[in-house]
Formats: sequence, C-alpha cells, structure tokens
Amino acid sequence: MISRAILGSRDLILKTKELQRMALFFDQILIYDLSFGSILEEDKLFYQSELDFLRENEVVRSIGADARGMHKIFLSGGKEFDVDRDLEERYDLLIPIDFLMKAQYEESDDTNTKNQKLIKHISSQIKYENAPVSIHGSANIYQKDNKSCNSISIILKKVPYPPEGIPWKDLIEFKNDEETKSRIAQLRAWIRKQASEDTTAADSREELEHLLHEYEKYMKLQHKKFGNGVISAIISASENALTDILDLKFGSALKSLLEIRARNLNLTEAEMGAPGREVSYLSAVNDFFGK
Repeated sequence: MISRAILGSRDLILKTKELQRMALFFDQILIYDLSFGSILEEDKLFYQSELDFLRENEVVRSIGADARGMHKIFLSGGKEFDVDRDLEERYDLLIPIDFLMKAQYEESDDTNTKNQKLIKHISSQIKYENAPVSIHGSANIYQKDNKSCNSISIILKKVPYPPEGIPWKDLIEFKNDEETKSRIAQLRAWIRKQASEDTTAADSREELEHLLHEYEKYMKLQHKKFGNGVISAIISASENALTDILDLKFGSALKSLLEIRARNLNLTEAEMGAPGREVSYLSAVNDFFGK
C-alpha cells in the first residue's frame, strides 16, 4: 500500500513551508520527540503553539517514549511531576522504551546519525492505515522496501513549496475539500499502478510529465472555450439578473442565473474527461498557490 504518513523529528515543526508541503501529500505527519539541533529559547513558544494547533486539527500526531509506570517524581525544588499524566497529554502515540533500545548503531555514529537511525528504526515498525510510514530527511526519505517509493519521490518533487505566510487554516480547508480529496485519491491510484507494474523511476517521471502536460494543455483549451465565457457571463448575467429582480422580472433573472450555471457545468464536465486527470491534483495545488 502507498505510504500516507511521514515520520520526522520535532525540527520539522519549525520549518513551516516544508511541513505544509508534506501536509499536501501525506494524511498524517508523525513527529517523534527528538531534535537534530537545539531549539532556541525564542522558538519554543512558537513550536509548542504550532504543535498544539496541528494536533488539534489532526495534521500532526506526536510520538514519544513510553515511560509510564514511573508515576510521580520530584523535580529540583520539591515540585511534583506526574509522568503518566504528562505523557498522555503530550503524545498521541507512545513507543515502548525496550523497542527503542533495539535500534542498531555503529561506534563511530555521531548524535545526528544515531537520531536518523532511530527514526528509521521506529518507522520500520509502525504503520498508518496498514501502509508503511515514510521517513522525512535529506537522505533515505523513503523506505527502500516500499515499491511505491520511486513514484512518491517523483510526485513530491512536483509538489510546490507554499508561498510565505500562507495560513494553515487555508491549507487545511483546501485539503478537506471534496474535490481535492477526489484528486489525491486518483493520484494515489496512479502511484499504486506504477508500483504494481514495477515501473522504473525514469519511466514514472516521463509519464508524469506527459500526463501533466496533456492535462494542462487540455484544460487551457477548455478555459478558452468555456472559462472566459463564464467570467463575462457572470458579470453580464449577474448585472442582468439584478436589474430584472429589481424590475420584478423574475423569469428573466432566473434565465440569466441558469446561464451561469450551465457554463460552469460545461467546464466541470470537460474537466472530468480530461486526459491526465489522474495527476490533476498537482495542477490544483499550483492553482491554489496561484503559481
């Protein structure tokens, strides 16, 4: 099955544009509580508020080590700290400590290499929706034993970085739109097909480029045929409809509004039969970002 979740370290929360880009393809972003670098004091408040918001909106799931059973401990100064309660509040998934300790390291590994190996170790044992979990990182981003890795990697290179400052609320609404869900389901079906046919990375890349070109060329023609007419029709018909309503000519007003609907319907029907529609999600993302 196709990977629908990706696992990364908490550093990813601070990389908003990269995080949003991952969210456009993956249903869930799993964040394990380790960092490849220290989080600056001034970033900690932003990190926590961002993490809380994304957990609340089911974009991110937080993962930590299962240290339950320690019950209450005392910090310096005699302050009581409830470990079990803190773990339940901070994490959506807890990994048994004895499993984490089975990660394999080399004696020469530095801290970053150890962290990368730990992330890979965790990803090898967890699944999301019965599918493998991908790994976020500069190298070995996808599991080698996942036959769909080539196609996913190629697809992600086509997913653009969002413009600076795009609100998470807008991106989440875009992802939750029914048409968007339909498009991404078709894209995943295309990836499954590539994987089932053992298509090479070069062939997948070439086919993707061809399908995107065919889709965008076809839709450009349809917009010339219907789209420009829709815009002018909306302006013209809306003005006519308003005038007719004010003049109590409801029959003429209804006709003007139906003309708008008919033109939009023609464009929608044309889009449904477009060649390359299986990869149209990528084009829709670019349109959403205004690129």
